[in-house]
Amino acid sequence: MIIGPLTSPKDADRIVDILVSHNNLHTPATAREPFHLVVRDDNDVVVGGALGWTVHCWCYVDILALVPEARGNGEGTRLLTAVENLARSRHCIGVYLFSYSFQAPGFYERHGFTAFGQIAGLPPGHVTVWLSKRLDGDAQ
Repeated sequence: MIIGPLTSPKDADRIVDILVSHNNLHTPATAREPFHLVVRDDNDVVVGGALGWTVHCWCYVDILALVPEARGNGEGTRLLTAVENLARSRHCIGVYLFSYSFQAPGFYERHGFTAFGQIAGLPPGHVTVWLSKRLDGDAQ
């Protein structure tokens, strides 16, 4: 066997398929469903959004970002609420994500997220904080 770089986007799809096939032997079969939410200003310019996926009744937010000018006026709350509503529409029981210490862990905590883990020094001099929020009313 040879280990090397991807030679096609189909290589990445194949790797995901291998993992999903294995997981589905042990859990109810679920496909990873991506989502992309976009925030636009009054001039139709993209000023932020959220990217991620849902799988196994959970929603993972890979990226949630707004330009500085769109922060502090409720747009982040509206965007996070849209993510939670999307997760509910896909029958998810919770949302999880990570935030660097210099980003917005406090923002997520103010919106009901609870930290469940962290990695000090990732990135150097900072902390990666993993957070989750149950949408089904159960405890964290």
